Amino acid sequence: MALTPMAITFLVLSLLAMGWLGVRERIMRLNHDLPFHVSAYQRDRRKSRFYVQSVWTGLAAAFLGLITLDFVGGSAVDPLALRQGILGVAYGVGLWGVLIIGMVWSQVAQRVAQVNSDGQSLIPLPEETRNKRK
Repeated sequence: MALTPMAITFLVLSLLAMGWLGVRERIMRLNHDLPFHVSAYQRDRRKSRFYVQSVWTGLAAAFLGLITLDFVGGSAVDPLALRQGILGVAYGVGLWGVLIIGMVWSQVAQRVAQVNSDGQSLIPLPEETRNKRK
C-alpha cells in the first residue's frame, strides 16, 4: 500500500505535535521537592523560554517546509513515491511550524486578556504598580 502525501503529512504532523506536547507537559510540571513559590518561579522561567524557542522553531520549520516545497516543485524527482514522500514531509513540517506559532500566540493573547481580581481591569504592568505606590 502506497502512502499518499496527505497521509504522510498527517503522520509527520501527528508525530511532531505529540513530541511538542510531551515536552510542554514536562516543562509545565512543578518540582515538588522545592517550596511552591520557588517551584512556580522556575516553572514560569522554563515556560517563557520554551515559548520563545517554540516560536523560533515554528518559524524555522515553516521556512524549511516552504523551501522544500519550492525545491521539489521546481525540479523533476524521478520516482513518484519519493516525490510524494518529500511533499508529504514538507507539508507536515511546514504545517506544524505554523500551528506551533499559532498556539504560542494564542497563549500570549490569553494571558494578556486576563482580568484583575476586581473583574474589570486588566492585570497592570509592573511600571503601573510602582507608580501607584509613590
